[in-house]
This record gives sequence, structure tokens and C-alpha cells, in this order.
Amino acid sequence: MQVDRDGHNVADVYSATGSACSIAANRISYCFDMRGPSVAMDTACSSALTACHVACQSLGHGDCSMAVVAGVNALLNHDNYIAFSRMSMLSPDGRCKAFDASANGFVRAEGVGAVVLKPLSAAQAEGDKIYAVIRGTAANQDGRTNGITLPSQQAQAALVRQACQAANISPGESATSKRMAQERPPVTRSKPPHSVRLCARAGDILVSSVRSRPTSDTSRRPPASPA
Repeated sequence: MQVDRDGHNVADVYSATGSACSIAANRISYCFDMRGPSVAMDTACSSALTACHVACQSLGHGDCSMAVVAGVNALLNHDNYIAFSRMSMLSPDGRCKAFDASANGFVRAEGVGAVVLKPLSAAQAEGDKIYAVIRGTAANQDGRTNGITLPSQQAQAALVRQACQAANISPGESATSKRMAQERPPVTRSKPPHSVRLCARAGDILVSSVRSRPTSDTSRRPPASPA
């Protein structure tokens, strides 16, 4: 963001506070006069969930009384496109085919989402509309695998067990008594589906549904109804 089209450095007095990733969350705190921990997190695909985990810890430790957790992806330049293409991660036909034998890459898209977190007792006392209750969270890392972009079944199963332990439930429990496991579908040939094996390692979990994530592809959407 600090380089022009010709590759020349165009950094100026506003560059450090205007484009540094570390200050992205601080700008929100600055605008709304928020005084609690303000951290921009980058753990790639898991950034928003990792931020949610850290926010829950901060609420539990009393570092803050309310937390705003947000995730955003903006496609601002072509550098990542080039890198991901050379790594054969992007779909050459521009279509996600999750859980399909013809899967050949993913499609990048932009988006943003945010949630406000409070301790349950505080939300109830203040009459807030409660959409969901987070019973427990966990975070870990795959460690050494066959490749730095490839997951570890053992590490992911351990994470499921750790989150269930934090929530004081067994891996097979849910609020609706239906046992379900969902994961981000693998969309590249180098990442074969391993949901069932992961569930078997984590505990008594029945895979009751498989759902693909929406993409930015609009070519197959039905035309809008006439006004």
C-alpha cells in the first residue's frame, strides 16, 4: 500500500498510521474511545476465530467488560494473487468445488463481519438481544506436518477436545442433542477431506451434514426478478 504502480516507494507522514496492519484495530478504539486491549490479529484463515478466542479470554480475565470482534478481508493489490497462483492454490476456472473430486483451488473474495461479546450475566442484566452463547474456546497450532499449509489431524482433534473440555461438554454433545461436525471444506487437491477421520480421533461425533462455503462467484446465480 506504500508503493505506487511503478514500484516506487511513496511512504509519507501518514503511511505508518494509515496503512500499518498493527494499527487497524487501534483506529477503531481511537474513534470510539475504547480503552481495553486493542489487537490486530493475523492467523490467516483462522484470524477471526483466534480473535474471538482472545476476546473471550480478556472478558474472562476482567481485562474488559465488552469486546468487539471483527474479521475483514480486502483485496487491495495483486501481490497475493500472484503468490497464491504460483503455489497452485487458486482455482484456474474461478470456481470453488468444495468436497468434490474436481476441486482445483479456491476463489478469493472480500468481506467483513463483526460481533459484540459480553459476559452472559451482563448481557442479560442490560437487556441485550442474545444471538448465541460461547461455552468454550481453544486455540493451537498444527506443528510439523507434510507441508506448512497442510493440517494435522492429531492437532485438530486435540483442539476439538480442548474446546469441549473448556465448555464442559463431551465431543458428541450439542444444545439440540444433534451431533454434528462442520469444518472449512478442503478445496485443493493437496488437501484431501479428513472430516470423518478427525471426528473419530476427537471422540463420539456423528457427521450429519456437509456444507460448502459461499464464494464470490455470481455467474450461476438466478437473474433478479423484474421490478
